[in-house]
Amino acid sequence: MTATMDLLFTADQICEAARGNVTALCLVTTAYLKKQQISPQDFWAFTGRQFAQTWNEDITARDFVEGIAINMLSANCKLQTLSGGETRAELVLSNWPGDERLDSFGLTQEEADYTIDIFVAIGQELGFECLWEREGAEVKMMVALEK
Repeated sequence: MTATMDLLFTADQICEAARGNVTALCLVTTAYLKKQQISPQDFWAFTGRQFAQTWNEDITARDFVEGIAINMLSANCKLQTLSGGETRAELVLSNWPGDERLDSFGLTQEEADYTIDIFVAIGQELGFECLWEREGAEVKMMVALEK
């Protein structure tokens, strides 16, 4: 690939395509598991336990929610708030995954939200209790150090 080929797309265009791809991959995986009568919750928890191996084990609660935030932003979410310190932190996200995406994959909001459990599993592996709840269009995640 030549340098001129790299200029064919802007960084913003590539980022936007990647966000759409991450979201679609999460949703199509959940839809496939549902169709095959395989538990999406178990799959996303398993995935979280596997991904936890790539996270730094010596992090604060705030570091952990910042990691959640960047990952969810890469799936086209919007960060509403993020706060906390060493032992407790929380964040509020919106726009997961968007109503038009749900219809395209034949999923309900509850089914799409199974993917959020990936962070509960990661948190458990890292020594955090991670709880989340949906309030309308927003997801609130609370993290506390268990150690």
